[in-house]
Amino acid sequence: MEDSEPERKRARADEATAGGSRSEDEDEDDEDYVPYVPLRQRRQLLLQKLLQRRRKGATEEEQQDSGSEPRGDEDDIPLGPQSNVSLLDQHQHLKEKAEARKESAKEK
Repeated sequence: MEDSEPERKRARADEATAGGSRSEDEDEDDEDYVPYVPLRQRRQLLLQKLLQRRRKGATEEEQQDSGSEPRGDEDDIPLGPQSNVSLLDQHQHLKEKAEARKESAKEK
């Protein structure tokens, strides 16, 4: 019986030291904590970034090509997905534009 009591005390002492190290780990984890952002919001932010890059690239191209003829077809392209038009219709429309560009390039 006497032998079992010191083991309990040691176990309690071990728990106290282990508990202290856990709180330090938790503090480190709190510093590295990044709040959860819902997937829908992350996708929206990504889409906005991509659209800004695209607009920025288009304005740079316009500045470089200011002497050449304007490109009317590229300005007609809406940015982002179109929810009211099916993907098949969008694909067909893009195919027709690509064919028209090829034909105009051949004519030149």
